[in-house]
Amino acid sequence: MSQHHVPVLSRPARVYRTHGHTVVELTGEIDLTVVDEIAAELDAVGTHPGESVVIDLSPATFFGSSGLNLLCGARRRVQARGGHLQVVCPHSLTVRVLRLAGPFRVVRTLAEALQRTPA
Repeated sequence: MSQHHVPVLSRPARVYRTHGHTVVELTGEIDLTVVDEIAAELDAVGTHPGESVVIDLSPATFFGSSGLNLLCGARRRVQARGGHLQVVCPHSLTVRVLRLAGPFRVVRTLAEALQRTPA
């Protein structure tokens, strides 16, 4: 009898609430292959007026242009409702891309993002 090992697939996005913030943690390669799943998660956050949203890219191993497009859309939705969006990113190259793409508030650690008082 042979045993078949099924790889455990991790979800590219995990959403949770902590310290008055909604955190969206993006894991693995954030590219065209996972963009639809992440879009569904991001569409569900930032819907409350004045919501504080933190997108954590710390566990991301790759962040492509499709991920950047999702973040730009999320920023627009959150700001349209009077909320605030921060991005946690310790990866220097991605930080440079985010800063070129628009007015993202980028911090290096989740702890730093959570210190900001939510709206």
